[in-house]
Order: sequence, then C-alpha cells, then structure tokens
Amino acid sequence: VLSEKMEALEKAKQQYSEVQKLFTRTEALILKEGSDIIIRLVGLNFAVGKSVIKPDNYTLLTKVQQAIQIYPGCMITAEGHTDSQGSDETNLKLSQERADAVKSYLLANMDIDWSRIRAIGYGEGNPIANNETSEGKALRNAAGGTGLRGSRDAKKHGRQRRSQSGLRWPGPARR
Repeated sequence: VLSEKMEALEKAKQQYSEVQKLFTRTEALILKEGSDIIIRLVGLNFAVGKSVIKPDNYTLLTKVQQAIQIYPGCMITAEGHTDSQGSDETNLKLSQERADAVKSYLLANMDIDWSRIRAIGYGEGNPIANNETSEGKALRNAAGGTGLRGSRDAKKHGRQRRSQSGLRWPGPARR
C-alpha cells in the first residue's frame, strides 16, 4: 500500500513537471493547491466585450490540449471571467460566452467526449486580478477571459468550487 502511494505521488510530480514545461510565464502560471494543479492562462486574450477566440490564441490552446492529454480521463470546466466594466448581467453573459467559446474550441479540436467538459461564467465575480488598475483590467480580460479547471472525480466536477482561472486537476480519486 505504501509503495502504491509513493508511485502515485511520483506520477503526480512527473505530470506536474510536464505541464510546467509546456508553458512560458507569459502564457500561463502553474500553481499547486493541495493535490490540485491549476493553470492560470495569463496569455489567453479576448477583446474587450467579446468572446471570439482570436487566431493568436491557438498556439496557447494547443498547449492546453497537451496539458489535458497529460491527465487522461479528467473532467474539465472552462471558466469565464470579465472585468467590472458594464452591468453585472452583461458581464455574466459575456463570461459564459467566453467559457462556452473555449469549451467549443476544445471539443472541435480534440478527441474528447462532450460529457467531460462544461462551461461556467463567473462574470466579474471570483476575480483573478485587481480591477482598479489598467494592468488588472487587462489581466481579467485576458487570463480572466477564460480558464480551465480539470477534475478526475466526476462528483467533484459537478460541484462549483471557487478557483482561479486555469486548469485544475485534483489528485488521484480515492478508491
């Protein structure tokens, strides 16, 4: 039993390292929260008030696809965010459209079952950056535009947890 736990820890460490190597610091910040890995996509940019994925983001999203492949079978949540400009209702709608755009992109460009991925818009709630500066607003429209969270546990996938923008994979599901 101890050797299995050690092997699982070593595998998790190796997967984390592989994901770290995929991205530059201008593309994504790789974070650990407990046994979760979060990839905050600082290089994913949306025009203000828009949810269209621009061609200059395709390279970054290809790396996201590679990160997803490092964790086969994970459940994924695309999370959309906005800055605080505009009404709450408009921002919530825009953030959902951004999350839906990333979900659609991944489904169109990967061999992934649609039931493994969902999209949630948070509007200006659950901020990832300060909205009082132009840099913070840009970050909330960039990395905050959409992020991904992954989970190996389908039950956890169904729960809405507060997180930063990014890919998230909790550690191996307990058996």
